[in-house]
This record gives sequence, C-alpha cells and structure tokens, in this order.
Amino acid sequence: MAKYISGKKPFVNAFANIVDKNETTVIIEQSKYNDEDIIEIEKDWKILTF
Repeated sequence: MAKYISGKKPFVNAFANIVDKNETTVIIEQSKYNDEDIIEIEKDWKILTF
C-alpha cells in the first residue's frame, strides 16, 4: 500500500514528490518513510497503472 504524505522535504524512495511553496506532497510505500519528517498522512492509497 502507498501513502499520501504532506511532509517537510522530498523523499528519495518515493513514487512521486510534488514540491510547492507551502508543502511537499509525497506518494510513497508505507515501509519507506520516516515519521519525524511527516506533517499529515492519508493511508492505504492504491497505485493504478493503465
């Protein structure tokens, strides 16, 4: 499962990092992030490939 995270910085192992002037949004596997760098989490995302 993947997670949508609002974080303090980009994550190297992430599927995607979206950086704007207010926050960094990260799509990452649940096992590949560090709790201390996270502001908010939306759990159990699924990645669809077409």
